[in-house]
Amino acid sequence: MEKETEKFNTNKEETQSLTSDKLKTMPVGKLLFNMALPAIVSMFIESLYNIIDTLYVSKMGQEAIDAIGIGRPLIMIVISTAIGIGVGANAFVARQLGFGNRNKANQIAKTSLILSVAAGLVFLILSFFVPIPFVKLFTSNEVIIAYERDYISLYMAFSIFSIVSIVGAKVLQATGNMRVPMVSQILGCVTNIILDPFFIFDEFLGIKGLGMGMKGAVIATIIGQAVSCAYVLMAFLIKKQDVSIFPKGLKFSFKNVWAILNIGLPTFILNAVGSFTMIILNSILKQYDNGITVLSVFFTCQAFVFMPVFGLTQGTMPILSYNYGANLRQRYNRCFKLSLITTLCFMLFGLLLFQVFPQQIATIFSLNAGAKADTVMTFKILSISFLPAAFSIMTITLLQSLNAGFYSMSMSLLRQLVFVIPFAFLFNFLWGFKGIFYCFPTAEILTLLIFLPIASNKYKRSFKKREQLELLKQGAE
Repeated sequence: MEKETEKFNTNKEETQSLTSDKLKTMPVGKLLFNMALPAIVSMFIESLYNIIDTLYVSKMGQEAIDAIGIGRPLIMIVISTAIGIGVGANAFVARQLGFGNRNKANQIAKTSLILSVAAGLVFLILSFFVPIPFVKLFTSNEVIIAYERDYISLYMAFSIFSIVSIVGAKVLQATGNMRVPMVSQILGCVTNIILDPFFIFDEFLGIKGLGMGMKGAVIATIIGQAVSCAYVLMAFLIKKQDVSIFPKGLKFSFKNVWAILNIGLPTFILNAVGSFTMIILNSILKQYDNGITVLSVFFTCQAFVFMPVFGLTQGTMPILSYNYGANLRQRYNRCFKLSLITTLCFMLFGLLLFQVFPQQIATIFSLNAGAKADTVMTFKILSISFLPAAFSIMTITLLQSLNAGFYSMSMSLLRQLVFVIPFAFLFNFLWGFKGIFYCFPTAEILTLLIFLPIASNKYKRSFKKREQLELLKQGAE
């Protein structure tokens, strides 16, 4: 029992004011606004980049869009790895700072960088063997294969910049520093947007370009990611943060590795299973002329709605984790309710946008008439899932903040593997091309019905145990 109370003790040498102190002192509404707004802005910029990048690529023909659609699952694996490590470090660092264990938080932050570099090296090796055999599973079109060789292979080879940038930003967010992650994201995206047309086309706005096509698009992306990475690392070098990400003083422990993975694994699985789901959907959709194209365009455009929500959860997670660690239940509840309401507002806006203006959105891409009509239909069906998705996203965020990795992972697996994929096959059999897309709203609703009561029960039990430990700590003092 002494070991349980020991982790809540505060080191007297760490009583100086920390940036993260605002997580327990600032009014919750103002705190959430300050924490979430920078992340929302940066993720909004990221979503605009995704759309603009696809717009540029679409000028090369519909085959280029198909190449992005086929290769997207591999990109999602890279990003989900970074986000998994980052979310694990974020939640654990924030909670340990809430406990008052700054040394432990520091060790976790340092360990996260080691994991980031290791992940980047793994993807570098995989870039030589995976992309081309992967794309050949879906098409024999030599143009698409060539595009994939240029885009995905290079993206994976230099993914270390993206991974380190994402993880470093999430460690900073855990301490309450949201400005550096926002600026780094904006710098990377703006760099990418500016370089894209000049690297892709022979001429843009009367200025001679490099005319590198798809290869130019990925090189611009890599340069943007390198800029983001450099800015994040400089933030740790130039100004003393609450924790350090650099290995100096690291006491490497597999226990710390597991602490990160235990929290981050559900997030990784959520995204990685999403990648697997997209692979299966592409395998079903390849039988239809515009199937892969419309799914690729939808996922590009839906980022405009979902990315700001993910930005909101970036601001929400450290607040929830910290206040759970500090046993401040009212602040925890207030933050969760405000975040849920805000998420619902974002999703309602997205629902209306895709239901009322699908034709206008589809028109901005260089699609043939058939693909445009199919895209409009897809927008209307898939956007039905936005409102239940708001509850799913916030339920997963709540479970992660309570260190309930198993439950959030189970929720992700149930939604993707048990519901989305089987229903996609079933609805394709029953109703053909149009029916496939109804698998998403069906899966969201069924998952919520199962996991909302589970999350509610986990929340009550977690805070009850936390309060008992706090009483035990007070008795020991």
